[in-house]
Amino acid sequence: VHNGIIENFSELKKQLTAEGHKFKSQTDTEVISHLVEKYYNGNLKDAVLKTLKDLKGSFALGIISRKEPDRVIAARKESPLIVGIGEGENFIASDVPAILNHTKRVIYLDDGEVAVLTRDKVDVFDSEGEIRYKDIDVIKWSIDSAQKSGFNHFMLKEIHEQPKVLKQIISSRIEGDSGFRMEGINISDEGIKNISNIIIIACGTAYHAGLVGKYVLEKFTKIPVSIDLSSEFRYRDPIVNKNTLTIAISQSGETADTLAAVREAKQKGSRILSVCNVVGSSLVRVSDGVLYTYAGPEIGVASTKAYTAQLAILYAL
Repeated sequence: VHNGIIENFSELKKQLTAEGHKFKSQTDTEVISHLVEKYYNGNLKDAVLKTLKDLKGSFALGIISRKEPDRVIAARKESPLIVGIGEGENFIASDVPAILNHTKRVIYLDDGEVAVLTRDKVDVFDSEGEIRYKDIDVIKWSIDSAQKSGFNHFMLKEIHEQPKVLKQIISSRIEGDSGFRMEGINISDEGIKNISNIIIIACGTAYHAGLVGKYVLEKFTKIPVSIDLSSEFRYRDPIVNKNTLTIAISQSGETADTLAAVREAKQKGSRILSVCNVVGSSLVRVSDGVLYTYAGPEIGVASTKAYTAQLAILYAL
């Protein structure tokens, strides 16, 4: 099972065909199966590790073999993938709601990591096959949050959830008559005074929240703010230094373009503050600070409550 894209699949397919492999589809995914077959020497995990070194692109993989029917191998690079820890059963999925009926205990895999799942055990390895010891996160929200609760559609439900989400964001951060608690920013007062410019990076709905955020931040702070679509950020040689604050906005925390833009900003010395809904997501783990929206799961594709939650956080900031 493959979510993502293998960018060099044409070259790999040509090479494998020359070696005698017979392809049955036009998909880039089939290349992965043939590579695993090529490298298989009695150990599925080792075959997958060798396969990953040949692949260019983004992927979340779930791999099974008739020869080792008691295990599933999972691997990720720039595509979301989680491991669910159950009792006498373990799971892989791209997002938490898929497994909430079975478990609330989750391991978030990082880029380049490989997980080996059996019924009773999960082991995680780095790209060289060295064991990694991972924390198990416990999901706080329930499966009810990911169900329609009497509404005909998830989108309608999420529209009606907006007042509750906004109230929660504001009330949980009010301090006294005039103060806001903004724990999670992780910037000292001195660091705030030294901010020379702010860059907002985001995609889609989050980008539109960022457009409003630009006006709000400039109005109240008098600090220049620029905003980029995450996919464009790397290609314009942005002015970034240690006094730049980069604000990355993503509902899921797994948006590939935003993660790539964050890595670029970090490399240039910027501090990263993320606005995100998903605890433990990839974006959160690479950020210096995070402001969670805690909006609950977003199932509807057309974003409503996630957008207003992001706006509320930007106004609070």
